[in-house]
Amino acid sequence: MARRSSGGGFRSTPRRRTPAPAKPAAAPGPAPHSNGGLMGGGSFVSNVFDGFTWGAGSSIGRRLVDFFAGPRTIRVAEAPSQAPAPVSDACDIHNMAFADCIKQNASDISRCQFYIDMLNQCRRDSSGGATTTIA
Repeated sequence: MARRSSGGGFRSTPRRRTPAPAKPAAAPGPAPHSNGGLMGGGSFVSNVFDGFTWGAGSSIGRRLVDFFAGPRTIRVAEAPSQAPAPVSDACDIHNMAFADCIKQNASDISRCQFYIDMLNQCRRDSSGGATTTIA
């Protein structure tokens, strides 16, 4: 049997350590799965909540602008009432009287028969013989 050395001696050159072989890069794990709970992952409720927050933010922003700039007011300017158009036809006065009667007596048009008769008579007279009736 051969005698073994107990390793107590010195070496002239230190032993070089060999680097461990490089491990291949591990593939990234799967993305965390969202089951779409009440507020997660683009669910319907999340979109509704997002809409509410945008609406509330816009409302608050408008209120702040109103506070600093004054409230928005809308003024409707009415055109001055125009005088009745000048009578261009001989029967316009009868036509306007008939129209006024219709406005006042919309529920009982028979009360305006006198005005329609006067209008028809005026049109017959101004047409020179041609008969035109409005009923």
